[in-house]
Amino acid sequence: IGGEWYSMNRHGFAKASQFTLVEEGKDRLAYCLTASEETEKRYPFQFALTVAYTLTEDGYETAFTVENTGDKPMPYAIGGHPGFNIPVDEQAAFEDYVIRFEKEETQRCPGIVGDKLLDYSQITLELEGEREIPLRHQLFARDALIFENLNSHTVALVNPATGKGVEMEFSQFPLLGIWSAQNNGPYVCLEPWTGCGTLATEGDVFEQKKGMRSLAPSGKESYAFTIRFL
Repeated sequence: IGGEWYSMNRHGFAKASQFTLVEEGKDRLAYCLTASEETEKRYPFQFALTVAYTLTEDGYETAFTVENTGDKPMPYAIGGHPGFNIPVDEQAAFEDYVIRFEKEETQRCPGIVGDKLLDYSQITLELEGEREIPLRHQLFARDALIFENLNSHTVALVNPATGKGVEMEFSQFPLLGIWSAQNNGPYVCLEPWTGCGTLATEGDVFEQKKGMRSLAPSGKESYAFTIRFL
C-alpha cells in the first residue's frame, strides 16, 4: 500500500479488533471500530466501521457501514462469516440437508491452493443450470466453495423432507463463500463478501486485488444481509 509492506491476518484485521457498543435497543445492537495506532500497522487508513444487528420477525439482519474519515481514497473489502448448526433444531443428519439456491445456477468454483490462494484454473465444483447441492462433508475437502455473480439473491441450507433450515438474502454482495470444517464439523458458514482472498495470479498491490472497492474522503457505503430461520 503506497509502496510500503503491511501484514494482515487471514479474514482481515476487523475480526480480531475490539469494537465499541454505540447503540443498544430492544431489538438492535450496533458496534463501531475506528482507526487506531494498532489498525494502522495493518491498514494505513482513517476509517469507521459500524456493524449493526437487528432482530426481525423470523431471523435477523447484519448491516455494515464503512466510512472514510481520512483525506485520501480508501480501498476496502467487507464481508461476513456467520455459521449455523446443521441439523437445525431437529433430529436429522448433516447429509439430510441441501444447499438450495433461489434460481438455477451455472458456476465454476475456484480451487484454493498453496497458502490459501484462489486458483481459477482449478475447479472444485461445477454447476450447470442447477439449484441444489446435496450437503456432504466431502464438499469442503478443499476448503470453501466460492460463488460469484449468482443469479440468486437467496441461498438456503434446508432439509427437503421437513423444510427446516436457514435462508440468507445476500443481494448486495457479488461473492458468496460456503464453508465447513473438514473434520466433520456440525455446521456450515454462509459468507457474503464484496471481495475475496488473494488470487494465485495476483500481485501484491492492495488496491488492485479482486473485488477491492474505493471510498473517497468523507465517503460512506453500507451493505446488509438477512437471515431467516425456516
